Amino acid sequence: MKTLLSFLCLGLLLAACDEKSKVRKAVPTNPEAINKAQDDALGTNDPLNIQAGEFVYKIKTQEVFAGSPTPSQNLINEESVTVVDRMDYGDYIELTLVKEIIDHQQDGSPHFKFKDVFYLAVPPDPAETAASVVTKNLLPQEDTSTTPDPNKPVINYYNLSVEKKQIRAPDKVLEHTPCNENDGSCLIPITILTYDVEITVPPQKTTITSIETWMSTAVPYTSSVLKSCFKTVVSIGDARPVVRQCTSVVDYQFK
Repeated sequence: MKTLLSFLCLGLLLAACDEKSKVRKAVPTNPEAINKAQDDALGTNDPLNIQAGEFVYKIKTQEVFAGSPTPSQNLINEESVTVVDRMDYGDYIELTLVKEIIDHQQDGSPHFKFKDVFYLAVPPDPAETAASVVTKNLLPQEDTSTTPDPNKPVINYYNLSVEKKQIRAPDKVLEHTPCNENDGSCLIPITILTYDVEITVPPQKTTITSIETWMSTAVPYTSSVLKSCFKTVVSIGDARPVVRQCTSVVDYQFK
């Protein structure tokens, strides 16, 4: 289920264009520190607790800053995931998910529907965390080969920041889950992680991508990454616009 987070790695690689952005490098960090911050933010939100009936609805949007005061905004796609079945077999769990996607980048915005089955191993020791079964890491893994590759991209990390705050639950959630505005029950706690990733591709073509991730343990596991964004400079012909792309949860439902 951690594969729900894997698009971040793809976003980083796609953003590695041959234009150096203007983001200032400041405090170096490393993948271990970022992964620990991610693990801490996800906390006890365990994929082994996913139940049939859970639902999440997300949208992917893109903003293009091309010199005008107001960026152009585009809706890329809409995606919903419903957990339709859970089967427990002692040492593993079988989850059946139905995913629906509306692709707004294609003519007519076609609607696609898929069914996926996932298997999660249950640790023999209940005290073990889900991290021993399914990785929480969002970052590209280091190449452990001993032979240097002159064409291998060099990745550096900077400016890790962790902020905890409370935000209102998405409007669509509040429509079917009434709350009291006066007692704080409309709010959910989140952790916001931000950091910069510098990718240098030989021969010395560099880009810096800014990452922003909102996580919460107060929502269903499939919604625990409430927002994921990356921002970078891209090459479009002779233009070098700044592009910000986000995937945001706009609705979720527990069992």
